Amino acid sequence: MKQAAILLAVLGNLFLWLWAVPGEPLYSPTWGFRIDPPEGFEFVEGDGKNQFAFVFSSSDIHLDIRVYPSGAYQTIEDLGQEVQKRLRNQGDQSSFEYRGKRALLMRLDFSLSNKAYTGWAVAVEVAPTGEGGKAPPPFLIALIYGPREAENSLTSALYVSTLDSLAPTPGDQWAPGIITSFTYPPEARLQRTLPSLNLQVSVDTSDEEAAASVVEREYQLLTNYLTSPRWKEAWIRFYQMIYKDAYERLRPVALALEAELGVPGSPTAQAQRQFAEKLLSWLQQFSYERDPAGTDFVNPVSAALQARGDCDSRALLWAIILHHAHIPAAMMVSREYQHAMGLVLLEGAGARFTLGSRQWLVAETTAKVPLGLIGQSVADPNRWIGILFE
Repeated sequence: MKQAAILLAVLGNLFLWLWAVPGEPLYSPTWGFRIDPPEGFEFVEGDGKNQFAFVFSSSDIHLDIRVYPSGAYQTIEDLGQEVQKRLRNQGDQSSFEYRGKRALLMRLDFSLSNKAYTGWAVAVEVAPTGEGGKAPPPFLIALIYGPREAENSLTSALYVSTLDSLAPTPGDQWAPGIITSFTYPPEARLQRTLPSLNLQVSVDTSDEEAAASVVEREYQLLTNYLTSPRWKEAWIRFYQMIYKDAYERLRPVALALEAELGVPGSPTAQAQRQFAEKLLSWLQQFSYERDPAGTDFVNPVSAALQARGDCDSRALLWAIILHHAHIPAAMMVSREYQHAMGLVLLEGAGARFTLGSRQWLVAETTAKVPLGLIGQSVADPNRWIGILFE
């Protein structure tokens, strides 16, 4: 806690931050941004208005978030230079554009109380509700860092995953994260054919590689929670982070499927169900692939473009495509059954799973069975974990 207090004093005041319950995404209704750190971060320091800091699992890994109001800095580079100066940071920084907003990525390498720390920081424009005009925008900066001697591939994954979960504006919630976007910038559009449907779709040449890197990173983090009491929450976040990265990448695929499989402009409940049934039939034709030696998960972009994947790859892709068609969808997973299934809010007959306060229709993506059917051997609802993407 001492290091957190010192850094808060060095960086100055936070303008306003509203903190949510540990284990839940942190959301600011004032600024409209949210961040969903991995399980284990706890609030440890702050005055309830201007100063907030978090520590990971009682370790020496820290997460600090600041928002500076309009006019505090003219440019994001000015903010970066000020942080470099105050921390006496030795790491490099690069500015770039993230989804139409100025952003900055900074490697952290500094000392506090004679102890060396390394990590990463991102700064980005945010816009509070109701504020506009030509004044310099408010800037958010998030820093995550830990002891230099303890840095390894797992802590690096923790740092990047935390910052990649940041959505500076509501429209960024289901978009590739800031660091992944910096690492895999848009390159060139490439025409690909969706297997079995002979549909042409345009994707970026970096999409599959970027999506695969997110899966590898999040899987590395997930393995650290296998014996944790919060393994369920970590498992849910694993899929939500992959969904966040893949949702926008798969927009061209979703639009092509909607046009081919028939989603009218104002679909009736019957038309929505027919679309879901056709989508399920397409997914059930995929090649069944697993990789027990690796992540055991084909990223959603490759799954769609190559028509392959295990049950959870298909269930996640199911939810993404249906959400693009404005049909509420989710998925459920089971450690006991070692299986995953899709979920959808539609009318009509079929087995249902309770998630939240709603009854979701189940979708078996790996066996060629109708929508709403579930095998008796995997039908115990108490052995399933529901995952929402809302």
